[in-house]
Amino acid sequence: MQVLNKHDQEEYKSQIPALDPDDSRYCWITKNIDFKEWWDATGCRTLWISGPAQQGIRRISSYVVNSKRHTLGTAHSMLSFFCTAMVTKTPVWTACVQALLYQILLVLPQETQKYETIMVFLRQAADALIERQSTPNVQTWKLNQYQFPNGIMSRMFDVLSDMELWNALLTILEIHSELEVVIIIDGLDQIQSQKGDFVKLLRSVVERSNVRALLTSAVDNEVDILLSEVPHIAYDVERKG
Repeated sequence: MQVLNKHDQEEYKSQIPALDPDDSRYCWITKNIDFKEWWDATGCRTLWISGPAQQGIRRISSYVVNSKRHTLGTAHSMLSFFCTAMVTKTPVWTACVQALLYQILLVLPQETQKYETIMVFLRQAADALIERQSTPNVQTWKLNQYQFPNGIMSRMFDVLSDMELWNALLTILEIHSELEVVIIIDGLDQIQSQKGDFVKLLRSVVERSNVRALLTSAVDNEVDILLSEVPHIAYDVERKG
């Protein structure tokens, strides 16, 4: 697991002040119909929240993780990912896949289960590389249950496309379908490059899996265009609920 960068999700979240959902400063979110339906998984599976930075929107992201974990009764029943360009220099989607795979491995109680999960991920990734024939000698890479494949894992993250990385992770999520997967992208406006490609890929992932996504951003014209079809809770817009 050393090769998987967990991107300090818990450390990052611990720096965010706790939120009271009945606090009148946040009722524009917590009492909103779209938010309630997203929370209960009865409505939209992707929700976007935007507003001025001083409104502390990232506190909602932290609140979602903490509250869902409390409801589910264990800290490891759901997966989450916080990301801003300021937190990590790793490409955002690579960081997301690494963090989620790391959390899945933490859930599994036995070392054999962890190894088996890694091997499934690697074989799926290797198949993708063989299919597009872009990585010489990929078929000679040692994929066996007797050697922990740190070196191979590093190479996989270097050469796989974003979609190939996610396809490999989706295979794992199908095996462990009991996990509730929530991807929280905190500060979407802070992603400096390929923001459009990232949003397109995230929406594709939600459509193809049991993943739900919560996106937060400051007011940003580019994000407005990219997410024009996504249910949206905006601070300065008349609110429902």
